[in-house]
Amino acid sequence: MKNKGFGQYLRKCREPIMSLQDLANLLECSKPYLWDLEKGNTKPPQNFKRLDDIAKALNLKGEKRERLFDLAKAEDDIPADIKMIIIKNPYLIKKIRESEVNINE
Repeated sequence: MKNKGFGQYLRKCREPIMSLQDLANLLECSKPYLWDLEKGNTKPPQNFKRLDDIAKALNLKGEKRERLFDLAKAEDDIPADIKMIIIKNPYLIKKIRESEVNINE
């Protein structure tokens, strides 16, 4: 699935601070891969680590970081950062399941 919104946002965040090649070097990936991401020709990464690496390389924090994760998610999925929070906190899994029970009652 292509995602132009993610690519446009990535480019907007990157351009004022570094070149595409500089970002590729920081992320240890190819410049053509990043170019394809920015153009919306390839789907955004879906794993937390890669998205977190991008956010760190671009110094994205707070709402800007959250937007990167939100734009990267697949249409029927949740953002990778939220998945990681849930995975690392079993208490949240229990609370989410409890809230599902309340929704269905």
